[in-house]
Amino acid sequence: MFDRVVVISLARRPDRLAGFYERLDGRLAALPYPAIDGQEDRPPTWWATTPGAWGCYQSHRAVIDYALAIDIESILIFEDDATFVPDFAERLAGLEVPADCQMLYLGGQHLARAEPGPPGIVRGRNVNRTHAYAIFGRPALELLRDHLRPDPALWTARHHIDHHFGILHWKRRIAVYAVSPWICGQADGVSDVSGRKVRARSW
Repeated sequence: MFDRVVVISLARRPDRLAGFYERLDGRLAALPYPAIDGQEDRPPTWWATTPGAWGCYQSHRAVIDYALAIDIESILIFEDDATFVPDFAERLAGLEVPADCQMLYLGGQHLARAEPGPPGIVRGRNVNRTHAYAIFGRPALELLRDHLRPDPALWTARHHIDHHFGILHWKRRIAVYAVSPWICGQADGVSDVSGRKVRARSW
C-alpha cells in the first residue's frame, strides 16, 4: 500500500523511538527519520508558537521533500508517540482506500464533522494531528510541499502544521480520508511540541 513508511523522531529522545518500535511490535517496517529540533533550529520571529511546533513543522516538511526527492508515490508518516490498536495490522491490510485519496489519517481528531465514506473510512473536512497519516501521489506531495513553504503570508491559521493542513482540507483542495474508528492514538509522555506532559489519547 505504501512505497515508504517512516517514523519521525528526535535524536535526543531515543526513549521515544524505542517505545514506538516496542508498540509497533514488528507489524510494519518503519524507517527512522531524523526530526528537526526546534531547540537548535530556532524559529523565525514571525513564528507565533513554540520552537517545538516549529521543529515538528520543519520535520514533516523535510519528509515530504524526501519523498519527492526519491520519487515515490506514497508514504506513511508516523511520529514516535503513535500507538496502535491490537488488530492494527489486520485493520490496515483490510482498508479499501478510495481511488481519489490523497491524504489518509490512521489517527487524529476531526475538527469538522466527517462525511460518510466506504466501509471503515470517512471523508475528512478538517482533520487535526500528525502522528499517523499517509500521502498518496506526486501531485499531493507537491501541493503539500508548496503549502508548507515558510512564508508568513501563508500561515494565517494557528502556527501548527496540523492546523495548516486543515486549511487545505476545509477548502477541499486535497482529498482527505480517515479510518473509522481510529487505529492509531498518541502515547503519554512529555510532548516535544509543547514541552508539557500529556496523557495517552485517541479521539
